[in-house]
Amino acid sequence: MLLVLGRLDLALYTTAGALCALYGHGLPYARRARTLALLVLGAVAGTAFALTCAALTDSAALLVPLASLVAAAHRVACDVSRVGPPGNVVLTFVTSSAFFVPQRLGDVPEHVGLVAVCGALAWAICMAPAALRRTAPAPAPITAPRERGSLALFVRVAVGCALAGWASLALGVGHPYWSVVTAASVFQAGAAPSRRRAAQRVLGNVLGLALFAALLPLARTGEAALVLVALALQVGAEAFISRNYWLGSVCVTPMALLLGEFAGPHRAGPLVTDRLVDTLVGAALGLLACALTAPRRARRPRAE
Repeated sequence: MLLVLGRLDLALYTTAGALCALYGHGLPYARRARTLALLVLGAVAGTAFALTCAALTDSAALLVPLASLVAAAHRVACDVSRVGPPGNVVLTFVTSSAFFVPQRLGDVPEHVGLVAVCGALAWAICMAPAALRRTAPAPAPITAPRERGSLALFVRVAVGCALAGWASLALGVGHPYWSVVTAASVFQAGAAPSRRRAAQRVLGNVLGLALFAALLPLARTGEAALVLVALALQVGAEAFISRNYWLGSVCVTPMALLLGEFAGPHRAGPLVTDRLVDTLVGAALGLLACALTAPRRARRPRAE
């Protein structure tokens, strides 16, 4: 639709709502309906707050901690609700990006409206199988451990994301929200799962950057090609991210970079470099904050 209207610059907002379709596929219909509705509301509210902040200030140093607080809220909410994969990562990606989009206050309602409309469409698509079969497959048991203490968790994520974003700014990287998203994705229940997630994130992003470099010439052959490549990557993300995080990241990384192409072409070299640096910074500082702010009993060695 945006291609027909000649408004591909609005793709960030439509994608923000559409990505809600990544959730809830293994849930019974009644629970799926409630979960997806709350996720859509969360995406709309988070994006509205982010866009409003972006319209009121262009200080990246201030926007980084604001984005970090929202990222921490997403992490806690997804942990408490046991929403399942892809967890907080997609919501954090959507809202963190919105904090750093040039925005005019008068345009915020229109842009938030696009998020809401596409979120509602995502809800309808995910609920469509109910028309064909009356019962959904039984959900797989959630085996991932839950963090203890919503407040040990909120502070840890907020501190780690803020440190990562500020470090990215200090290094002169132009997209600090990528570091925020990476740091938010690292936090898991325990040091070992956090290290595994960091390794998965780095691996998926590196391979995703290689895929982006390979697909970019094709995507730049025309607007229709750009849309088709982005859609193919979104389908890949939906297929893989809930089953294998690093493989899903291979699709999410080039999709995120291509979203910037909808507003106009960017130099590929600096874009790839920024993403790589942000990934490494976010993973490293996320792990550091996770270690420094871990509950004391989690850091005590076990008695033999």
